[in-house]
Amino acid sequence: MKNNADDGSDGQPLYLTIENAALIEFAQQGYDGAGMRGIARRAGIAAGTIYLHFRDKADLLYSLLDRRAGAIREAMHSAAEGDGATDEKIRAVIGAWVAALRESEPLAELLLRRQLCFPAALRRRLPDLQRVARELIGSLLRADPAMLASRGEADLVAQTIVGAVERVMLDWLERAAASRSEPTKRVGQAVELILRGLNGRS
Repeated sequence: MKNNADDGSDGQPLYLTIENAALIEFAQQGYDGAGMRGIARRAGIAAGTIYLHFRDKADLLYSLLDRRAGAIREAMHSAAEGDGATDEKIRAVIGAWVAALRESEPLAELLLRRQLCFPAALRRRLPDLQRVARELIGSLLRADPAMLASRGEADLVAQTIVGAVERVMLDWLERAAASRSEPTKRVGQAVELILRGLNGRS
């Protein structure tokens, strides 16, 4: 449905200008509160122009999240397939995820907080980066018998790591911008504690 030939006022394809405006609108207003008029106003276009590129609000949200989450998913998979020890790959997977969320606060807001309020039918279609992280970390742990005893243990550790990262990133989002600290260090500390526990087992 997207017409890639049209350029927005910022010089990029118009559908990307619309997606960028929608990302901010959805992050600030939530799915129910965001409207096509507000998105159009933010993009500097007429509301009807959006429908030349997207069927409806759900299609717009799905498109913008799928595009952005797809790039993060690829970075996480690349990190898991890289060279190095298992714990280094796990840190790289988490690092790719956290770096992408840090780069775009509106995207972090949507993926970590607002997504929970989306209609269930829409939520099922959206990318789940937490699940991707759990699966990648779990498979890395299962492939390294020196670190874990069973599949169940690998899944539990993966869930613990991802839960810790989510908590740190949610804390980061909830702090006022002026007092917001860099989350990468806290994420690294949380992951390190969990991995150190694994490596230090008798």
